[in-house]
Amino acid sequence: MYLYIIYTHLNHFFPTMSSGFTEIFFLNEVFFCPEYYCRVIGALNAERVDKELCLEFSAKKRQPRIPFGAVVERGLLSPGDILYDANKKHCAAVRSDGTIKSEKMEGSIHQVGAAAQNAPACNGWVYWYYQDQKRGLVCIDELRQVVRGELYPE
Repeated sequence: MYLYIIYTHLNHFFPTMSSGFTEIFFLNEVFFCPEYYCRVIGALNAERVDKELCLEFSAKKRQPRIPFGAVVERGLLSPGDILYDANKKHCAAVRSDGTIKSEKMEGSIHQVGAAAQNAPACNGWVYWYYQDQKRGLVCIDELRQVVRGELYPE
């Protein structure tokens, strides 16, 4: 068995949220670990954890970034199409430059989604949906996967 101590650092701007890194002391060695691995490490009850685990990004973060404008450029959504949240409480229109516009503001899918919820941040890819005639509301993240598949075939 190996002894380790986990210290989570708080974000100074938002004291109720952690900053996303944690120091882990392993046999007098210090290295940083993304916050989501700390839950895994804490659950291991002092079993040895490979250092590589703490330095590795999730598979999702390794995927190539796709801008929302690429979805519009490929015609998967058109300027003027309406995006909705899952409950159709908020909506926004797609613009030709890859931004969206709601009653509150215009900007990226992430900025407008955050403003709609009065939240500090939002993952617009999973917040916004478009209306498909056959399938109903469909998450725009599916369109991102289509573009990613076209640009980076496996």
